[in-house]
Amino acid sequence: EIYREKIPLFDFVEKYIALGCVPGGTERNWKTYGDRIQLESHEDYKILADPQTSGGLLVSIDAAHQVVFEQFLSTQGLSLEVIGRLVERPSDHVISVKGA
Repeated sequence: EIYREKIPLFDFVEKYIALGCVPGGTERNWKTYGDRIQLESHEDYKILADPQTSGGLLVSIDAAHQVVFEQFLSTQGLSLEVIGRLVERPSDHVISVKGA
């Protein structure tokens, strides 16, 4: 599950989406894998399928090791944002995007 409100975004992203400034690759990406993602708001695909990156990295950590991992990153001067959790896969989709 991905918590939509926890996904870090630049302050101006929502403004540009509202203006229709969405890369063409977003549509192509969504057509490729969007059928495997369940969204609470269909418009969220414009963020989740965006082909651009700001250099972020997605890491999956067992909840039992989360605190140790966060402490390690902190000692390295790095920070993270928990944007979701791993759950057993429902039969109708791979990823569910919803409120935290």
